[in-house]
This record gives sequence, C-alpha cells and structure tokens, in this order.
Amino acid sequence: MLPVIAQVGPISVSSFGVFLAIALVASLFVIWRIGRAYDVNEEKLTSLTVISFLGGLVGARILAVGLNLELFDTYEKVLQINRYPGLSFWGGLIGGLLTFWLLSLKNRLNFWSLADFAAAGFILGVAIADVGCFLGGCGYGVSSDLPIALNVVGLVGKRLPISLIEAGLLFLLFRIIWGQAIRFHYSGYVLASTFIYLGIVKFISEFFRGDKISLLVISNQLELSVGHIISLLLVLFGVVVIYQRSKRIFVSDLVSILAYLTSSKKRTTTLLSLKKRWYNLKVSWTIRLGRFNRKTKVVPRLTMRRLNVKYTPKNFR
Repeated sequence: MLPVIAQVGPISVSSFGVFLAIALVASLFVIWRIGRAYDVNEEKLTSLTVISFLGGLVGARILAVGLNLELFDTYEKVLQINRYPGLSFWGGLIGGLLTFWLLSLKNRLNFWSLADFAAAGFILGVAIADVGCFLGGCGYGVSSDLPIALNVVGLVGKRLPISLIEAGLLFLLFRIIWGQAIRFHYSGYVLASTFIYLGIVKFISEFFRGDKISLLVISNQLELSVGHIISLLLVLFGVVVIYQRSKRIFVSDLVSILAYLTSSKKRTTTLLSLKKRWYNLKVSWTIRLGRFNRKTKVVPRLTMRRLNVKYTPKNFR
C-alpha cells in the first residue's frame, strides 16, 4: 500500500489523486482516438469529456457525504476533500452521465453516439482509478487468509485486494468495449453493453468489499448493499437501452427462449454454434500468443545487435 506517493513540504500527493489524473488523460486519449475515427468534432468531444469528469467528481463527493453524514458534520469537512477524503463511484457515474447528457442537449449533439465513444474511455479510466484506489487503501476487501490478501493501512488483519482484482477485470472489459466501439454498431449499443458488463462486475465484487453499506439482510450469509441495488439497476438500464435503440421486441425474444428450452433441435443447433465460437476463439488466442512469443524472442536480439553486443555462445565444439 502507498497512500501518499510524494511529499512536497506541507503538501502530500496521494496515490489515488495521481492515478485519477492518469485515468482522465487515458480516457481523453481513447475518446479522442475513437471520435477522430468517426470524424467527430474533437474540440467539442474533449470539452464535453472534461466537464463531465468534473461533474462526476461533484456527484461522487455528494453521494459519499450523503451516505456518511456522521463523518461530515461541518461544511469545512465537505469542501476540504484533501483533508477529509471520500468519493463514491456510483455518485461519480450518475453525476458524470447526467452532466454528459445535459451538455449534449445544450449543444444539440447526438447523446447516444457520443456516449458510445465515452464508454470505452470511461471503462479504462475506472480500471486505472481502481489501481490508485488499491494503493490508497480505499475500496478494501473482506478479511481473508488467502495468499493474495494484503495488509491495509488503518485496518486490522489482511484484506482481499478487491480493487486490484476489479481493475484487472475492467482492463479485460475495456478490450471488449474497444472492439465494439471501433466496429459498426447502432448508437447506444456500446453504452448499454458497458453498463451491463460493469453492473455484473460490480455486483459480484460487492460481495467481497469490506466497506459496503448494507441495505437488505436476507440471511446470516447473504446481504445486499447499496452497491448491489445500483448494479442491478445499471444492468436493467443497459437492457432497456438495447431494446429501445435496436427496436427489438422483448416478447419475441422471450418466445425464442421458451422455444429453446422446449426444442431439442434448437438446443443442438445452439450448442454447435457455441462449439464453433469456442474453437474460433481458441485458434485466435493461439495465434496471438504465438505472435507475442515470437516478438519477445526477436526484440531482445534486435536490441543486442543495435548495441553491437555479441552473444555468449552456449555450446562449444
């Protein structure tokens, strides 16, 4: 853990703050890159992203204060974020999305198309911010005896590094969302997919968080938190957007599902399709790993040649 990455006199630079800045820059680059490919006004898109980021920070602070009123009993504590830290991911998501939507309406821009570009940058930014959260000790996990469990500043016992695990999943999710964003799609599809995937990841990770706020206790072993409820709402919102933007009919899809459950022929066809997809995926990753392996062998040799360094022979005859 490294809560403070640098100390300049009385001013301390937090790890989370540094990674939050890196997340903003990385998100801006991704959004700019995709927008440029689609010939979107780069200046407007960049301004929209930065202002939405600031709106997200305000929303994150408001929800964090609202959920922890006992810790913020004065206005000074609310405003002095450096001395009294506290941000809520869900507040940031709501605040940023609301700001993005209002600015799109004000500037008469297509919200759904721009939101598709922003979704890829948003996921990458969240993944990077999660790494900073891990270093800062926020978003810690439950107590654990697993080998990957680590000590957290200010807490007793080792904790599961849930922020780091979540960051890894979000980096993989970014790869998926990036592929969707650069290919042809109807407007709103990438945003909806992002919300569905993100909601699923957050819903699962919420069970392993040590700082969750319980909302509904189902049993001694199971309880739902505020994060669980918002995650489910996020998935539901993504599904609604997909049906609304694609003009698909929910009843028709429901009939298809029922037909799949009752028809052995449809099940066989679906299984064959899944086997083909799995085979293609396996072949694709085999080729990628092979290329990566060849590059890792070739690059050092080229570097040594340019440095005029001779190899040490291993076999003498």
